[in-house]
Amino acid sequence: MMSKSLRKPSIDCLDEHQLELYQHFAPDSRLHNPTYVFHILLWITFFRRNIHRFVMDVMEIKIYPYQMYMLYFLNTKKNACIIAARSAAKSFCIALFACARAMLYPNSLIIIASSTLGQSRLIVSQKIKVELCGKSKVLREAIKSIDDRADKTAVTFHNGSMIKVVPASENALGNRSTFLIIEEAGRTKKSIVTKVLNPFQINRQVEYMTLPYYETNEYLRKREEPITSYISSSQVRSHWLIKDIALPYNQRMEQGQ
Repeated sequence: MMSKSLRKPSIDCLDEHQLELYQHFAPDSRLHNPTYVFHILLWITFFRRNIHRFVMDVMEIKIYPYQMYMLYFLNTKKNACIIAARSAAKSFCIALFACARAMLYPNSLIIIASSTLGQSRLIVSQKIKVELCGKSKVLREAIKSIDDRADKTAVTFHNGSMIKVVPASENALGNRSTFLIIEEAGRTKKSIVTKVLNPFQINRQVEYMTLPYYETNEYLRKREEPITSYISSSQVRSHWLIKDIALPYNQRMEQGQ
């Protein structure tokens, strides 16, 4: 007998709003077929839980096993910290993850903050605009516009998501984010992170969460809480990033939390 965890997903797992979703589309649309809509919901769920598979199977971008793990780690942790050596393709992974996240979660506001703003701007002007768009037709079609000016560096998607690069300084005050990536966090002052960057964070604004059924669903509310990721080159153990973020996280992992 097949175990419960391996049973084929049933349309019965949908709630009343999801069951009626197909009715909002024209009769001649494929989306008017309830079974087709069910399969789409399943694939969205699968790719949101396995973002590396979305990158490889949908965006059709080849990545190495360690990059698969890095993408999965960034997407499943509320506060992720990755400290890697130089030439570990950190900028490539940041760009790839930001694009995949923006596509999978409409209306995402993804902020990439860095004290080395010129280097971070290259994530948009080179990694996304040139390298990733050159590899992925799906990504090119998902992007509405790319602005790589010195005073404004951002990628806007058709689904309402945006990736924006800002300086890790008081000049960035007033921005908002649902996903904050602090690039080269080892060069960023802790006071800037605490007083300027962390206050950016807000919950992703999605229309379905205004419905009473979802508004009171604590599980979904937690799933929409903002996420912060710290990315940095290797630092000495006395740095605040090591003491306050990396070491406490490793201790929690060892304790199974």
